[in-house]
Amino acid sequence: MGRKFILVTASIIIFLIGLNLLNKNNNSINLPSKIQAQTLDSDWPQLGHDSQKSNATNQIVNGPYRFYWRWTDVPIASRIQPVIFNGTMFVGGLNGTFYALDAAADTRGQAPRIVWQRDLKDPTGALNSPIRSGAGVDDATNTVVVGTQHGVIYGLDIATGNVGGSPKWTVQTGGAILASPLMYNGVAYLGSSDGNFYAINTADGNVLWKHPITDPVKGNVPILGSAALSADGSRLFFVAENVQAYALNTADGSESWNQQLQGQSGADRWPVVLGNTVVFRTQPIRNLWDLLHEGDTVMDSAGTVLADWSADWNIVRPQIINNLTASPVNQTLFVLDVNTGQSKGVAPVLATYGTQDPPAPPTVYNQMFYLPYRARHGIQTDGGSVHVTTRYDAELGRMDPTTLDIAGLTTADTFTYQFRMTSDEQSVPTLAGNLLLMDSWERLGGVQLTASTNGNLVAIAQRAANDSCGWGPGGNQIVFSENCPSAGPLTTEGRARAGAVVGSGRIFWHVDAVTDANGSGYEFSGSGLGAIGPATGGTTIPLPAGTALSPISPLPSRAATPSAQALLNYITTEPTRPVAAPTDLTTKLEQEIQKIVSANGHLLPLFIQPGGFNPLGSYPQDTNNPPEPAVVAGSDAFWFDPGEQVLTLSQAYPYLNPTLQGQLKTYLQTEINRFSPLQMLPYGASYGSSGDWLRTGVSREFYPVTIRSSLGTGNLGSWPPPAPAIQTIYSLWAYAKYVDGFGPTSYVATNWTSIKNLFDAKKGTVNNYARIAGAIGYSRIAAQLGHTAEATEGQNVAIAAMQNGVNFQNWLDVADNVYTPTTPDYRQNQLNREPGFRGQVFFGLTPEIGRFLRDTNNTPVNTFINRLTHYTNNDYLWYVTRVGIQGEAGENSFQNPELGWSVFLAQAYINGASQQQLRYWLDRPWGLGDLWYLQKLVATIEAPSSAFSLADINQDSQVNIKDMEILFDNWNMPKNRRADINGDGIVNSVDFALVLKDWGKVK
Repeated sequence: MGRKFILVTASIIIFLIGLNLLNKNNNSINLPSKIQAQTLDSDWPQLGHDSQKSNATNQIVNGPYRFYWRWTDVPIASRIQPVIFNGTMFVGGLNGTFYALDAAADTRGQAPRIVWQRDLKDPTGALNSPIRSGAGVDDATNTVVVGTQHGVIYGLDIATGNVGGSPKWTVQTGGAILASPLMYNGVAYLGSSDGNFYAINTADGNVLWKHPITDPVKGNVPILGSAALSADGSRLFFVAENVQAYALNTADGSESWNQQLQGQSGADRWPVVLGNTVVFRTQPIRNLWDLLHEGDTVMDSAGTVLADWSADWNIVRPQIINNLTASPVNQTLFVLDVNTGQSKGVAPVLATYGTQDPPAPPTVYNQMFYLPYRARHGIQTDGGSVHVTTRYDAELGRMDPTTLDIAGLTTADTFTYQFRMTSDEQSVPTLAGNLLLMDSWERLGGVQLTASTNGNLVAIAQRAANDSCGWGPGGNQIVFSENCPSAGPLTTEGRARAGAVVGSGRIFWHVDAVTDANGSGYEFSGSGLGAIGPATGGTTIPLPAGTALSPISPLPSRAATPSAQALLNYITTEPTRPVAAPTDLTTKLEQEIQKIVSANGHLLPLFIQPGGFNPLGSYPQDTNNPPEPAVVAGSDAFWFDPGEQVLTLSQAYPYLNPTLQGQLKTYLQTEINRFSPLQMLPYGASYGSSGDWLRTGVSREFYPVTIRSSLGTGNLGSWPPPAPAIQTIYSLWAYAKYVDGFGPTSYVATNWTSIKNLFDAKKGTVNNYARIAGAIGYSRIAAQLGHTAEATEGQNVAIAAMQNGVNFQNWLDVADNVYTPTTPDYRQNQLNREPGFRGQVFFGLTPEIGRFLRDTNNTPVNTFINRLTHYTNNDYLWYVTRVGIQGEAGENSFQNPELGWSVFLAQAYINGASQQQLRYWLDRPWGLGDLWYLQKLVATIEAPSSAFSLADINQDSQVNIKDMEILFDNWNMPKNRRADINGDGIVNSVDFALVLKDWGKVK
């Protein structure tokens, strides 16, 4: 029977049923009258395959295997599952282009045919917007739906993509789309990081309803995970970033129930529904390695390991349940009733993975959940694969939805790494027929289930076979990376996996194409997708041979050191503030500031546990004992730095309405009195609740940090107590300049002695750009208060530091030496190409220091910025909040906020990026009182409407002899040098370029 006949018949039936229901309930909304046609085995039309997110299809693809095609031309976010419908694959790239590929093609490992492609733009229509989530297909309306980083949801024609014309429809939301749409009955359901969940008619883009998720203090709560549907279609389920599970009624978006879970995020995850059970997974809030080693201890508390797997699990399971019951914060898997939201019990699932943040949802087979879990016996552990420092690795099991008991999968086969699951790395199960696929960072394989808990091991693909990489025995896997070493899809967003998908007779899987140069380094030639199928009809064509890395060239140098007189301008010329500001940006700023003052209390440090290893906090550090500035270290929490808070809120003050200015002034005075920016922060409970800056106050996170109160006084990396850094003095200048004044009763006047003592203690070690600002602030405060000698001393310290800072490479080396990745690995010598740990040289930039670097050091600085923001073949999403780790040493699941903050300010203050460009890079706050977001927002407000010419040194919108005179003075060029270099009678940017070339600045 044809697909169209089924569609028409089903549509008529549903239409008649719908009319009857409408007559019974006049309050119902007009949902689409057509129902989506039944999904065929050859299709995988949405995330998780179907609306219940079973992650399973009836289609099976048997081996032995080869590649039918490999597509490594476009960077694909690793969180994405491609979707397949009627022989076509739909997937978006981080380059902002959405593609329809010939899924059924056989090019013997070469690129597939692109059926059509369409650029998806940011709201201004000027730039492509990265696509970080998967799509969904609705056959009934011939529509494919996908969202972008800039919050636009697109409806495109399946056959054409509406290429050359307008899309079928667009919906603009207020935040990035990280969720794939749930497709059902002519409606696309998905959440946005703007905190709203949307129901959109796929035929015309009409928003049927939207449901906000709000926090009374923090406002709208981002939704970064996808949704699943109840079996009867009446409810949908998802997790928001307050780590609450929600059930909404599909008819009108009303809330059926909500349930608080544990963890710090539901991002990149999706629930799975089986009957009256819905399973959720979250990212753990506790440190991965603590959880793994504690899990070993919990299991070993059962006593001696018994040889029989079932008998051993029977004594281990109660210990696991007792641990998770007593410490709910350790739970990462939650089983709820679809009708009530009540827990159906504690599942005996200890945390696995954590680094690189994989979703690892269960898959459904024969009315059972199949999922990763931890036990003392298993295919891998008993097969000789125990990873890192844990005693027991992740294993595969079958969980009964009624009893929540788990039976471990077994096999008579010898385990030789046919699949790979390690407790600290990602691995995601999906199902094809009875083939349980395991998608991991280094290989694809699985278990052919011949019985409910028994099967044959299947090898499919691995990164490198039988070579020096150390990824284990090769077996008969096909090689998906033609070389070694390799480290995951570094050109995509992160290393989190989303699971292999099956359709059109193929298995589709994320692959790499990384080329090697005899172990000395590698070049990224792409990362994308591969189509794997039966090895009949030929062999896979190898990828092209790799090319050796070209040596990393040294940064360009400048010709001469600027004169003291020239540098004085950066000390005496203060930022122009306020400037004429767009209403929408000032409204955003006021909204964020209002949240802070309305919270009516001290804001605690933002807790983030990405799972990394680097023990250092924020750079630049004046000392490590005590640490400066005041950022809690150890990849555990960021902020509270009293000086940084004063600076951020003082910079925002001129752009606020008078009422909010008054509220903010009161708030700042209270905070300064509570935790002085000029004193070491109080430490521990001995200071009383009012003095405990780590644990008493208002949380910044959307999710509850339930472990904060139980942490010991030193467990947040807060010992020794953080002390003020010299750049705090610049913060106090801004506070006096914009908020408090310089009068005799002002804060800077009454605390002058403490300010002077801080400067005197730190003035000898001004060896980074943030500290120069401290000397500038000291000079300005002293001048305003009439301390002439001190003002001159501050000038001299700042000028000397700027003259030293002209050698950008030296100060870059200082930053690298302080904040070097501690995890040894073979990428260490390629840090110039891996930006995650290299933005620290720009931490704490101010407008004055940005202008100094632009005027005196533009070429080397811009060369370095380009290294930070680009890989070899594609842009790097440094500006994205909660961006997946991209090529950094260490095992974080996502990148902390500091890199995006530092590079953003470099783009604004050094490169003079336009307001339009900064808007493109401006994402969302991490949480309440996000100081870095507020600084980026102020920089955007103050940016020029269009990028100014770097030759326009004095920024008067023209390049002329005045700019050339400043250039000559800065570089100590002869004062009588001719400015009209080419002798055409005018001094302009052409002459400026000739001077740069002549003095070795550019080629």
